[in-house]
Amino acid sequence: MLKEEEKNTVEFIKQQTLHPTSNETKILWHKKQIYVCARGLSGGKSKYTRKHSWNRAVPTKKLEERCPCRLTIKTYSYTSKVLGKYNEKYSHETGNMNTRVTRLRKDTRDGIERLLRLGVEPCKVLEQIQGKIYTEDNLRGLQEEGARRSEFCTRSDVRRIEKMIEEEIVWLASQDGASILKWVETLRERDHYVEIKTSSDSTPLGSGLDTNAFVLIIQTQYQQECWTKHGGRFAGIDATHNTTHYENMSLFTLLVRDRWGHGMPAAWMISSNGTEDTIHFFLRSIRMQTPGIIPEFSLSDKDHAQINSIKRQFPKSAILLCWWHVLHAWQQHFVTSAHHELWALLKKWIRLENRTEFWQQWEKIKNCAPPSVIQYLETFWLEDENIKMWSAIYRTDRNVFQLCDTNMLVEA
Repeated sequence: MLKEEEKNTVEFIKQQTLHPTSNETKILWHKKQIYVCARGLSGGKSKYTRKHSWNRAVPTKKLEERCPCRLTIKTYSYTSKVLGKYNEKYSHETGNMNTRVTRLRKDTRDGIERLLRLGVEPCKVLEQIQGKIYTEDNLRGLQEEGARRSEFCTRSDVRRIEKMIEEEIVWLASQDGASILKWVETLRERDHYVEIKTSSDSTPLGSGLDTNAFVLIIQTQYQQECWTKHGGRFAGIDATHNTTHYENMSLFTLLVRDRWGHGMPAAWMISSNGTEDTIHFFLRSIRMQTPGIIPEFSLSDKDHAQINSIKRQFPKSAILLCWWHVLHAWQQHFVTSAHHELWALLKKWIRLENRTEFWQQWEKIKNCAPPSVIQYLETFWLEDENIKMWSAIYRTDRNVFQLCDTNMLVEA
């Protein structure tokens, strides 16, 4: 069967395995296995009716009707011989044209897994599995001998197996809840800081956390060193929603900036809500580990829960707003494609360091902006406390290690 798959570039799947019942005494075979072409309907015609017809880069593998190719194998209890009956007629093209709808063979997948477990980099694994498919000599040979599926192995094929190997390390139990508790225990044994409150745990005294809240805070020893070394100059906090497949879960990252300007996660929190009390509990937990570290500048997006939590925990820290989030908030109040001049003025306005030029630019903005946009900017952005958080006028006193205007350094 493997030789046939290799020769015709096809794929067989097992349709069923049969054993004779106690009533079928005349049947001599002990076991019967039926293999069919993977492109046929092995389990009968689907009752599902498609609502849409999409243009696919790779055609669907399944045919509209059953492929007649079939291999039936019988084994017997009284002999070691194996009898087979093979119908080699196909209702579709074989060879090179069928390569793109066949999956990698098991021996190829095993080879990829073996190389990955030996520590070979995925790009090198891909080169070894593909062979010399893209050389001129090999392209000539393809026309004569035919292609093998392994030669068209992609990075996603390798990554799929790589993820399977990673899961052995990531999942410490079959259920996510049990796995998380084991991870907490493991990290604490390695002397990392972990704080957890499950939805069934009682609320820590004075935390203000919701009774049903789930909160998981992690700061490894290395992250604590990064926070101690760089956190006094600059810190940022950023939230990413629905990071996991659990709905309404948020990942909060407390990050610092190293001497080369790269973002470094200094602590993480996964929580079921993003209320002020939850974020304050996060910052307070980190503060208790290193009481002497107070960022001179703290960067956030315009989220009142984050801003108020920073003020409560680091009252001496100057709070700045991420420019990307500021511009993103502004553009939600008008159609940028219909107001090109306004959008250009706003993008320049946020970066002006000279106070006179800043207010002159504001007059230009008022001349071309809709009344609703002017009212919005005056109400929420031009008050003394707010303008100090986003305008470049108030960002001129930072040293070279604090020159950062986005809290998304980790994504970058």
